[in-house]
Amino acid sequence: MIGLSLALLISSGRIARQQNLAWSGPRQWIGGDVSEIPEEEADGAKYFNLKGVATDPFKLMKQAGWTAVRFRVWVNPPDGYCDEVHTLAVAKRAAAAGLKVLVDFHYSDGWADPNRQITPAKWANLTFPALVKKVHDYTFHVVSDLVNQGTPPAGVQIGNEITVGFCWPKGRLVYGDPSSWTRLGKLVKAGISAVHEVKSPTSIATIIHIDRGGDNIGARDFVDHLTAEGVRFDVLGLSYYPWWHGHIDALKQNLDDLSKRYSFKILIAETAYPWEITPNVSGSELFNDPTKLEIGYPASPEGQKQFLNTIEAITRSVPNTVGILYWAPCWIKTPGHPHGYDNLCLFDRNGSPLPGFFKIGK
Repeated sequence: MIGLSLALLISSGRIARQQNLAWSGPRQWIGGDVSEIPEEEADGAKYFNLKGVATDPFKLMKQAGWTAVRFRVWVNPPDGYCDEVHTLAVAKRAAAAGLKVLVDFHYSDGWADPNRQITPAKWANLTFPALVKKVHDYTFHVVSDLVNQGTPPAGVQIGNEITVGFCWPKGRLVYGDPSSWTRLGKLVKAGISAVHEVKSPTSIATIIHIDRGGDNIGARDFVDHLTAEGVRFDVLGLSYYPWWHGHIDALKQNLDDLSKRYSFKILIAETAYPWEITPNVSGSELFNDPTKLEIGYPASPEGQKQFLNTIEAITRSVPNTVGILYWAPCWIKTPGHPHGYDNLCLFDRNGSPLPGFFKIGK
């Protein structure tokens, strides 16, 4: 692990750029990753207000006090959703409702996370220098298109949960192999440079997203190595799911330390909690195990709300923490897309908002 003094010296180079960003306090980005909405609506999903009237979900979010939404971007997804075309369209809807737009580049044709970071098929045979250029050019193209249509993003993620790198195998991070950090650094810097080069009427923050919400040692190790490669960014995004990332007290300790140690802002880029236990649902056993619940937070609408109460209180108490994004809050079960995630979203199975939906914005 790199020494603290070196890490602080490296991170201090971000201060000047951060002073130019339009930060408006500790709750700049409060909302969720709602990338699922276009596909849900195409399959007949409807979302209702508390009076039972079908309403545009983005309007519901704004009315509930949300300030931002995030959209993932896949390069050539097999089913077409979450590509640039869909992202541009849904960004217009979010902006029209008065919500800030965040963009999450997966640099893949599908899901990217610590278990899979598959290079887009059309990029697979590129040399490493060509892959670096492709990451730059693709990022610049999509962000420019968002700006040109009048929906400049407030923040751009260079990869999704990149604790293990992205664009495998060339960009795969191998701990103990310094050359893999160098390769990852070049890919990340290419994406960040592209964001900086876009001429936007508003500031665009660059975000590095990892899955170390309750792992302070892991988070510090990643940040120190990445910054040692010359990577400069504005926001560190952390995923925090208690069944994967530790108890809430570990999250608090991690945020406290990172906030004191570094100059960047911190975002809870993903979190979620069940509002119901639904036994024997195929594919969702992980989210239906009572032993994985946080003590004091039952799997109920009120328990989900109380979990978010605590997360909110933690982020308010930690300097430099800019918000919370709930993952897939609108991913209710539909006839064409049965799945086991619906007991973790912020709507019930009839499409009515749960108490936690309003807690995000309060």
